Amino acid sequence: MFKSIIILAASLVLAVAAGAQGVLRGKIVDENGQALPGASVLVLETGQGAAADSTGRYRIAGLEAGAYTIKAAYIGYASALQPIAVLAGEREKTLDFRLEERGILTGEVIVRATRAGQATTMTYTNLKGEELQRNNLGTDAPI
Repeated sequence: MFKSIIILAASLVLAVAAGAQGVLRGKIVDENGQALPGASVLVLETGQGAAADSTGRYRIAGLEAGAYTIKAAYIGYASALQPIAVLAGEREKTLDFRLEERGILTGEVIVRATRAGQATTMTYTNLKGEELQRNNLGTDAPI
């Protein structure tokens, strides 16, 4: 009997603690409203994060009451930071992001290659220009 009461009390405490955690959800789009699938969303204070799905939607569960800074990022776009406050008992919070396109400046890119020769330990084929022209169908991917 005593064990049953302890187990019941522990279950209630866990249920209350789980209920105190909220879910952050939203959508990440560009300036034109187009979804940014794969964009990342990070709660800076906890390290919790998520990636946007194919429709640009994300979901982060397990946020306790408190103040947080949320960062959204996507390659080729400027990152965005937004503060939020999750109130005690608040089960769901919505936070959408609109990211602006930004070019990425990098240093010099050097491309190097090695021509395969007779002593190469891999299979290779030398093609002449005429063979390339004959096989070039003008498409990048087969349909």
